[in-house]
Amino acid sequence: MLVVRNTTFFSGKRRNLTAWCLMLGLALGLASSLLACGAKAGKASDDAAAGADAASGMAASGGLAASGGGAANLVVIGTNPDGTPIYRTLVDGSLADGTLADGTAADGTALEGSAGAATTAGSDTPGVPLTEAQQAAIAAAAAENQADLAANAAANRLAEAARQAEAARQAEIRRIANLPVPDPRLSQASGVHNAAISVSLSVAQPEAAINYTLDGSAPSRDRGQRYNGPIAIAATSWLRAVAFVPGGKISAVVGADYAINEVYVAAEANGVGTPRSPLGSLASALTTAKEKNLPLIKVAAGMYTASLEIDFAVSLSGGWQTNFVARSNGLSIVRGQEAARSTKQEPAFVFKYNGAALTNAAYLEYFDLRGTDSSYSVGLFITNRAAPLVRQVASAGGFGSYGYGAMVTANASPLFRACRLSGGEGATAYGLSVDSAQATVESSWLLAGSGGVGGYGAALTDARIKASSSVFAGNAANTSYAVAFYNSSRSELENCSLVGGSGREAAAVFSSASNPALVNCLLTAQGVSKSYGYIGNYGASTPAKLQNNVFIGCASALYYVVDGRVAYTAVNGEGNLVTAEGAAFAGSIARQNAVSAIAPGAAPDYRSPAEHGWPAGQVLTGAAATDIHGTPRGASWTPGAWQVP
Repeated sequence: MLVVRNTTFFSGKRRNLTAWCLMLGLALGLASSLLACGAKAGKASDDAAAGADAASGMAASGGLAASGGGAANLVVIGTNPDGTPIYRTLVDGSLADGTLADGTAADGTALEGSAGAATTAGSDTPGVPLTEAQQAAIAAAAAENQADLAANAAANRLAEAARQAEAARQAEIRRIANLPVPDPRLSQASGVHNAAISVSLSVAQPEAAINYTLDGSAPSRDRGQRYNGPIAIAATSWLRAVAFVPGGKISAVVGADYAINEVYVAAEANGVGTPRSPLGSLASALTTAKEKNLPLIKVAAGMYTASLEIDFAVSLSGGWQTNFVARSNGLSIVRGQEAARSTKQEPAFVFKYNGAALTNAAYLEYFDLRGTDSSYSVGLFITNRAAPLVRQVASAGGFGSYGYGAMVTANASPLFRACRLSGGEGATAYGLSVDSAQATVESSWLLAGSGGVGGYGAALTDARIKASSSVFAGNAANTSYAVAFYNSSRSELENCSLVGGSGREAAAVFSSASNPALVNCLLTAQGVSKSYGYIGNYGASTPAKLQNNVFIGCASALYYVVDGRVAYTAVNGEGNLVTAEGAAFAGSIARQNAVSAIAPGAAPDYRSPAEHGWPAGQVLTGAAATDIHGTPRGASWTPGAWQVP
């Protein structure tokens, strides 16, 4: 039987070299019972555990069948000086009792020899030399064993290193999780700027990270953008930031808001001019905008008191919610301040637009301007070549002698769109006054107000107006005109409702040395003493056009020429004006006009009633293609400001 003692292989288990020698014995044709050999070798071994491992190894291999003649057993009895094993061959020996067949101890004590010719000290049993193949197989097994040992040791070292690294990592995680996290710091506080800015974030904790948002939403460790460098802010933004360490503590959310190229105002606020910290007065906002060259002032809906002169290119946008996220349902209401002195040339005002720097690019929107008790009180005063766009604005004169919803002078040329201008409660009141200037009016109401002496929807002196889809209305004053022209040429009124009023003398149009063109207009007057559609006063006051208009009421005359005291009271089959005697209006100026009994609705809207019988109007282009409320007119045009379905 072949026995090998105390040899360790790559599996980390201790095995008896018996297994390898059994394999070698099989190659030599040894026929002894291998399982029995393993059992006996285990008993003969000084190391009981090694014997058990050897038995296990043999059992695992399933044993080896004997071949040839009798059994031949090899026993390792020692090592040579060079470290090679010494073997002894026993024939028909038995290790079951722990001794060799010749009585020599199984552990080979005191035996000497060599691998090539092993001898037995104290025994007459000669050693059997191993063949070169056997020696090579045993050497290879030993070398493989040593390599496996080295690999096993290396693997153990790597596993230990990994264990230590993981332990260190977990310790670092616990350390970081317990670190304090202060609030992040922003390099710029909230403020107003006229160009893009760069904002840096920092936190006094090296291990902390920062997340931020620019839309005002709250960042967290899982929400927002990770900060990795200065943040470029080119538009108004609310920057919010939070610092945190992975798996650990988190700071409070901090922030600042920045207004870029605009400044914000809210009633009774006291901030720096940003959306979350607005200024509290229009005057301070205007000063800030001028100093910083800002093009826009945003104003929350509410009540303000101011009299402001605007002489640089800036837009004022009112009616915002107090958080400035969207429009409110109301306007920004501004009451003017009392003036110590006022004249027609220098009236008291709420807003005054002054200078050519104010083009249509500078707009005024969503405001309600209310004049004061001054003798000459104006809601909106536009002068000296200013040309702002005014849209969605209500403006009224005050309570003095003369009230003006809007006054335009000195070559100014504003555009009014979707506005409501009223003369207020002055004794003589004008929705719009244009003097030595021009104005464009679209889809607006120009109302005389409640003055008792004179009421004018609009009055023009040495001026020009182009109006479409708008209402001009007088009132119940002694003298009341929807629109009056004085020495004014080239004015155009398209699809306008001209309501003269109901005072002592009323007219839809009063023209003195003027030649307005009227197309698709509704002319009505209900004066108590005199009631005219069109009055041609002294001088050249014949209209440039009088086409496709509808006259309602006008009991005194549809058209009255003051110079010759000629009254045109009806229209003929061609729509031309004729006198009571049948004399037609000269030339082709007046045509396709009509008389109707369908009256416009009540003040202040003067809506055309949705009744059949309205004559078709002339199809026009431009702003007249929609009515006063923006309704497309379609194929069937209704004369006047309102489109009737």
